[in-house]
Amino acid sequence: MVWGKLKLQPYLKGNDPVILHGLSSRIKYVRLVRRRLNNKTRYYAQLVCEGKPFIKPKNQIGSGVVGLDIRPSTIAIVSEAEAKLDLFAPELKSVEKQIRRWQRRMERSRRANNPDNYNPHFIDVKGKKKKGTVKKGCKKWNDSKTYRATRSAKANQERKLAAHRKSLHARLVHELLRLGNTIKLEKISDKA
Repeated sequence: MVWGKLKLQPYLKGNDPVILHGLSSRIKYVRLVRRRLNNKTRYYAQLVCEGKPFIKPKNQIGSGVVGLDIRPSTIAIVSEAEAKLDLFAPELKSVEKQIRRWQRRMERSRRANNPDNYNPHFIDVKGKKKKGTVKKGCKKWNDSKTYRATRSAKANQERKLAAHRKSLHARLVHELLRLGNTIKLEKISDKA
């Protein structure tokens, strides 16, 4: 990649057939992608190539009709070969407790470092002491090192979770395409 005076060589891992197929195609354009990984910012050059994508031998597209019934957390799959009911991303670990802990920790740190940005505590109707809300208007927020470290750890965990979810969804798509090339769905309300 050449960008002004900057010249970068590609970092390629072995003889990966997917990469070889992509490099043999005509390059339409290059995207620069920025990713934050463990408090470090990394930049990648993403090639957008012309033509059809490489299909691995294990992911050959089948022939036939596949019916899907999609629910919020499950998917029912019916084809000529099989019928089954699966959860979406069943291997995904639940980390909501850890994320909630980080959020509470960040809120405590933020309140301690910015007491002037919050209204005073108050007593609610049931007699319980409630924390004050954020004051209206423009404010200056001070973030401590602990707050920034916690925010970074939370963001990193959420990034890993999103990447794992995306790979599990891609695996499900490959599984569906192996069953058949005509996929039928019921009409689903996006709002619901």
